Amino acid sequence: MQYFINTWRTPKNGNLWSVTDASEASVLNTDRGGNVTVTLAPSDPISQSLMVVSTVGGFQSLGEIENFHDAVLQDGSRYSALDRISSLCDHTNISISEILNFKDWPPSFAPKYVKRDLITPASGALPELLELLSEWREESTTNIHWVFSQTVRGLSLSEPLRVSHFAESLEELATFQTDDINNNTRLARFGELIVSPPIRSTSRITLFKPS
Repeated sequence: MQYFINTWRTPKNGNLWSVTDASEASVLNTDRGGNVTVTLAPSDPISQSLMVVSTVGGFQSLGEIENFHDAVLQDGSRYSALDRISSLCDHTNISISEILNFKDWPPSFAPKYVKRDLITPASGALPELLELLSEWREESTTNIHWVFSQTVRGLSLSEPLRVSHFAESLEELATFQTDDINNNTRLARFGELIVSPPIRSTSRITLFKPS
């Protein structure tokens, strides 16, 4: 099983790029792969503010995450740096997630955008939904990398299944939606396995650090 840590930040007005730069520096200061994204198209642009989401990944166990936490807490300079970023934000929070049905990243893949779908499975439908999505991923013809994840159930109330689609261009994301999603015969069964339509947002990747 692979795990990752997300830090979700809503910058105060006028601090978007300061928070983005500091988040990138924080990820680069680790010995782990990760990325930083800035909201490009939120699910509700009227009521939602821009977000900066940083990811630190490549953890093979929860024990490795615990060791990572220990290292941060024992290093006053790293802890203070995180605190300074939080002071520039209206909201900061952290989640620990596990990757489901992991698949290696394509070689030399350099994503610039990520589309995240939050999906609430129908009761008991998660295993079939994951199988359907995994088959869908294998047959996809577009240069898109799919990642399925969910917060670790034993640590917090499980959020909806998160399906992230990483792309090297906006055009590829649009083509992917038309060719691999809208016209796929699995779409009908997908609709039967979920409670409501996915909540979708798209972000620009400002930093991508391979593991």
